[in-house]
This record gives sequence, structure tokens and C-alpha cells, in this order.
Amino acid sequence: MEAGNITEEFPAITFPWGSVGSIGFPILITVYAFLVLSIVCDEYFVPCIQTLCKKLSLSEDVAAATLMAAGINAPELFTNLISTFYAEADIGTGTVVGSGVFNVLAIPSVCILVSGMKIIQLKDFPLTRDSLFYVASVTILAYVIQDGKVSWYESLAMLMLYSLYILVMKYNLKLIEISEECIGRRIQDGLPEDNIGVLSPLLPRKNKTPHVLESGTLPRSEIFTEIPFDQPARTWDTIVKMLTMLTYPVNLLLKITIPSCHNQANILLILTFFMCGIWMALLTYVIIWMITILGMGLNIPHAVMGITFIAAGLSIPELVSSVIVAKQGLGSMALSNTIGSSIFGILVCMGLPWFLDASLIRSDHFTPISSAGLDHSLFILVISILIMYLLFCCNNFKLDMKIGLACLIMYALFITLFIYTEVKF
Repeated sequence: MEAGNITEEFPAITFPWGSVGSIGFPILITVYAFLVLSIVCDEYFVPCIQTLCKKLSLSEDVAAATLMAAGINAPELFTNLISTFYAEADIGTGTVVGSGVFNVLAIPSVCILVSGMKIIQLKDFPLTRDSLFYVASVTILAYVIQDGKVSWYESLAMLMLYSLYILVMKYNLKLIEISEECIGRRIQDGLPEDNIGVLSPLLPRKNKTPHVLESGTLPRSEIFTEIPFDQPARTWDTIVKMLTMLTYPVNLLLKITIPSCHNQANILLILTFFMCGIWMALLTYVIIWMITILGMGLNIPHAVMGITFIAAGLSIPELVSSVIVAKQGLGSMALSNTIGSSIFGILVCMGLPWFLDASLIRSDHFTPISSAGLDHSLFILVISILIMYLLFCCNNFKLDMKIGLACLIMYALFITLFIYTEVKF
């Protein structure tokens, strides 16, 4: 969808109290929806992915780049499948570049900020693997849309590239062994560094995601059970109690609609995975809807809305799930989730609808698309992932405060540059 007409995609709604209500209510609803989304990810989606990891014997980064990415992007895939058959395929320049840059630059910054400014050690192979496939995905997208139409064999090439990505995931451990032998290193299981923190979840709950890493490192909340009765602790306890009360109705609804993934049969795990996707899609829709209303109330230009708030809203599920696993010390899983989601969004969420449309619906076997101004946007995406990768290489693949700040500064620069070009031209 284009940034210029995105406000027409949502139902009209009028809040009381005039201009104050048109700004205040969307903010409150957005915060509440974000809170509920964090509960869905923290209590259901991430535990479901971790349970599937054990059942399928997958590493965390592989599961994040495949299962977690597919679960987050499944609603977008279904939406694109439906819209492709009823309207001309349209790639929103602002949302495409905004979501991509947000995923690779802003989310790592948020992950390190919420981890208490600790160092999060990353694995070099997963980041290298995902970055290469991300660049390949953006490159093939730029190629297939250059003439304003997509053929069935071009969209099939996109799907084949994702199949290759899955094949690489299947032989992930073997490829790690080969890569480490080539550079003269042994496989290192390694313990977490002394200053790597494993923090508590966003909200206290009964059925927690396991926070004990294989190294035996425990969260501080499980080591230090006694908290001094100082004023900040009492204030935080009061806030937690208020949040628990406010989210009790929706917590009850979540327990009814989403089966628990703990000690359940495979069929229930699939149902949990599917229901989490539905809830994340609904909550993301509400967040973007409210952000759009807020932007209209503040008279923010549509181009600016598309590249900033709307694009960030589309990446909310990736942000929340990545933050949750990053707080558990799983930095590679967090980044594999964000980059893997972008790869899935490009190759599958775009490639599959285009392939079905061109091969089954169109008599000339070409899907017409509208992608004005996307060339320089895709170039920005490639530059952003390369800068992120170089930053991590220079920092020995550690996500720390200086990398977080560098990514945040680069994100601000890219957004400023894009807004300037959109508004000027």
C-alpha cells in the first residue's frame, strides 16, 4: 500500500473530546495493544517456537529465521494473496524501505537498550548467512520489478531462492563446521561472557518462557529472590500490579483462544502457532490504525507517516519477539528473527502471490505492478544491511551500547534522508 493512501485503508472513527481525544485515545489504545502484543509473544509465541525447536532439533537462529519469521508474516502473506487477485499489485515505497531499515537498524538498538546496556554476543555464521540472503532477496526484487511487471518465472525464481534459504538452514550445522574449518577454527560451544545479562520477561507470569541457558546461567530474578524495600521497588511493584489488572480481561481471552504449548501434542502446537499469528495480525492492525489516526490529528505528511510510524508499526511483532529473546541472552536468535522476517516478506509474501497470479489468472502470464520510486529505496535497504554487518564485524560480533547507538544514528540518518527526498521531490 502506498503511504499516500494508507489512511483510506482503515474505517473512519470519531473519538470524544475533540482534538484532545483524537490524540489521547489513539495513544492509549496503541500502548494497550502493544502491551497485549508483548503478552502474546512472551507467553505463547516465543515458548511455542522454543518447544518446536526441541521437537524438530533446530538451533535458535534457524528457528527464528524460519518458523518465527513465517508465523509473524503469515497474516501478511494471506492478505497479499487475497489482494493480488482483486487489485493491481502495489508496492508501497515508504512501507517497504521503512520496515526494512527499521528491522536491520532500529531493532538491534532497541534490543541492547532493553537488555540493561549489557553486551550480547552474537554468532558470526548466522548473521553472515542471513545478511547475504537479505542482500540477494533485495537484489532479485529490484530485478523483477524494473520493467513494471512480474512474469511467472521471475516470481518462481524468488520462491526458489527462499527454497535455497531453507535448504541452507537444513544443513546449517554442517555448513558451520565447514566455514570454521576453512578459517582454521574449531566449533566453540562457549559460555556466555561475564557481562552478558539474561534478564526477566516484560511482565511476571506463571508459565514463563524458559530462561535457563545451556550454560546454567540464571536470570537475576531467580538468583536474588529478596528485593530491598526501597521506594523504586515499591513503585515498580505498583506499576506491575496495575498492568496485571488492566490486562486481566485480555489475558483470560488469550488463555481461552490460544492453547498452551507446554507438554502438548504436535497438533496443538500447530494450533498455538496459528492462533498466535492471528492475534499478532489483529493487534498490529489496531496499532497501525491508531497510529494513522494520530498522524492525521497531528497533520503529519503521508510520506513521513509511511516511512516512520506505519513502517515501524508493521514491524512491531518482529520488535517485540526479538526483544523478548534478546532479554534471554539469545542475540543471534533476535537478529535472525528480524532479518529472516524481511527475507520471508520479500521472497514469499511477494513472490507467491505474484506467481499464482501470473501463472493462473493472467492470460499473458505477467503481473502488472506499481513500484514508482522503489529503485533508490531498495538501494537504501542494501546499504543499511551492509552497514549493520560491517559494524558488527568491527566489533567482533558483539551487540553493545556503542553498536546500538551507531545503528540508531544510522537509522535516524536514513529516515531523514528518505523523508527529505520524498517531500522535496
